[in-house]
Amino acid sequence: MLTKIVVAIFGLIVGYWILALETSFLPLFYEVCEPIKDATKENCPSYDFVSYFLLKVVRFLDSINTVITAISTMAIAYFTYTLWRATTGGLDATRESLALSRAQFQETFRARITLTNVEVNRGGVYGGKIQIRYRLENTGVSPANRLRVSAIATGGPEWHPPTRESLYVAPQDEIMSRVLASNQFETDTTYVTEFSPEKYDAATKGGFYLRVGIVVSYYDGLGNERVTWKFFEWDRDTEQFRSSGSRQD
Repeated sequence: MLTKIVVAIFGLIVGYWILALETSFLPLFYEVCEPIKDATKENCPSYDFVSYFLLKVVRFLDSINTVITAISTMAIAYFTYTLWRATTGGLDATRESLALSRAQFQETFRARITLTNVEVNRGGVYGGKIQIRYRLENTGVSPANRLRVSAIATGGPEWHPPTRESLYVAPQDEIMSRVLASNQFETDTTYVTEFSPEKYDAATKGGFYLRVGIVVSYYDGLGNERVTWKFFEWDRDTEQFRSSGSRQD
């Protein structure tokens, strides 16, 4: 708003000067009498009317010079504020764009381990163990390194999904961890200790849960550690372990 006022004043002044230029060739002469110190006499010089009018305008603008300066200062301050706001908004948009580009880059070029074809088998043939067969495949672009697989058996009234911090990694596994290249897969078998009959009875009565699963931790080739898992819960109706949840990271 203030900027528009200043522009209007400036345009008015320029308009007057253009008017003077266009009418300077017209013989518009008038006598204009102004009072002087000696009141008994009159000072009536002859002026070009346009020049006289412009002179009065200049004097008027000079008399309100303080007001014009204040308006101009406010207009400059408003312009500075709008420029700062536009610049700040541009920086925020740039940061968001960079973050989005970084996320897209990681999703495109990272390693991605999928855990499929998981089978849970139990019975005396496994010597008091529960057998878990699984297939690991790297469907990403980068090789997955420091790949570690943990088989877990847990029982209780509550269950919390596993995290990287909850996994135990033996020192030798940390040093000799596996690497799975892009578009490669591995099929393996592992075992966990069989649950006691008392725990199966508790799970059959309800309020007690038995779960076994596979947890895979690895680095995605871009410096990020990922955790993927798949768990199975004991079903008292079928007396088998059925899929109860998974996470793909």
